[in-house]
Amino acid sequence: MQMLDPSIAAARMYSNSSRFIEAYHAVLQPLCREAELPVMALDILLFIANNPDKSTARDVCQFRGMKPGIVSFHVDRLAAAGLLELSSISCLEYAPS
Repeated sequence: MQMLDPSIAAARMYSNSSRFIEAYHAVLQPLCREAELPVMALDILLFIANNPDKSTARDVCQFRGMKPGIVSFHVDRLAAAGLLELSSISCLEYAPS
């Protein structure tokens, strides 16, 4: 089996991961429109709903690769809309309707 040049393999992986993220966001668009949420807000909500053991803003930043300010902004909006509950120990809880 022939090994690829590591720089070529890395470039391909980055390119493929970028395409995957674009496809993921495209698939979320109908739900975003229906829920009237931005893609990042829906991504945060889905992450918390699917990973109840990773329920802090820090977890969202670490595992979803988002910046803290963006997570904070969307978490505040989700909480104000009643879609997320903030606990006193700064954990986030999905609040299904």
